[in-house]
Amino acid sequence: CVIMSNASILKGTRLGKGNKVHHGAVLGSEPQDFHYTGEESRLIIGDNNDIRENVVISRATHESGCTRIGDNNYLMNCHSGSWVLIQAGCRIAKDVPPYIIMNGNPAEYHGINAMVLQHKHQVTDRILRHIVNAYRLVYQGNFSVQDALQKIEDQVPMSDEIHNIINFIRNSKGIAK
Repeated sequence: CVIMSNASILKGTRLGKGNKVHHGAVLGSEPQDFHYTGEESRLIIGDNNDIRENVVISRATHESGCTRIGDNNYLMNCHSGSWVLIQAGCRIAKDVPPYIIMNGNPAEYHGINAMVLQHKHQVTDRILRHIVNAYRLVYQGNFSVQDALQKIEDQVPMSDEIHNIINFIRNSKGIAK
């Protein structure tokens, strides 16, 4: 591995072979999630990844969880929300909101990460439907992002997950479409 100056590799991080970590990257930071309460969690990074300047990759929120980055990725400075699945070969140029699946090159919205939300995060079917409805407004409606957020606030029952979606998108400089 090549670790450049001012890169930080923090407790709980495991790197595979042949990775390149550029200046200012931070690997294994504490999760930016309200559910995080200080548990020991992990970040596992595969082989031959190029992690560019100022990329921050957080550990998992819960002790039983693990943030995993596979092999042969090129990671630049965009943000990814909780419980996101970015499938192999995706090229991401903007932030990826929570709970979704991105697929293709260039990457596109491919639905919500329902299996992980139900089995690992224990989201109810009702909340899952609310998440689907929120993202239908963002990705399939003919609205600006700001108008879609307003429609979510007006039409979708509020939960922690919906609140996370709204806050992530509102604070983003642009989301992957």
